[in-house]
Amino acid sequence: MSDLINLDDIDILHERKMKGDIEYLLIKFDGKLITDNVSNLTEELENIFEDEIIDTLLDLSNLRYVNSTGLSLLLTLWKKVINNNKKIIFFDLHPFMDELLKMTELNSKFLIKNDFETALDCLS
Repeated sequence: MSDLINLDDIDILHERKMKGDIEYLLIKFDGKLITDNVSNLTEELENIFEDEIIDTLLDLSNLRYVNSTGLSLLLTLWKKVINNNKKIIFFDLHPFMDELLKMTELNSKFLIKNDFETALDCLS
């Protein structure tokens, strides 16, 4: 079952799915990740991960803008998943996000794939 969260300037669709015997979380961002919505988004993400941290795929194809506060949120999310010995994979980056991650050199830290299928294959 998918859940849609509507916040100022951003929507988040999240869904727990299975690939064989591996459960993972698919999160799709649509909009802008900016100072005005980060605090509410942080709270929503804490609720999503409340029960347990699982492997996570982040679809960034419609994440059109991220400021430094939003980038900090992505780093916090990445760290939370990694510190629980799970995988977090960013995929289908919007051109803005692709350029931002290259400029900040986070592309060398994050696991980034071109599309959903390639990202999903990383879970096996």
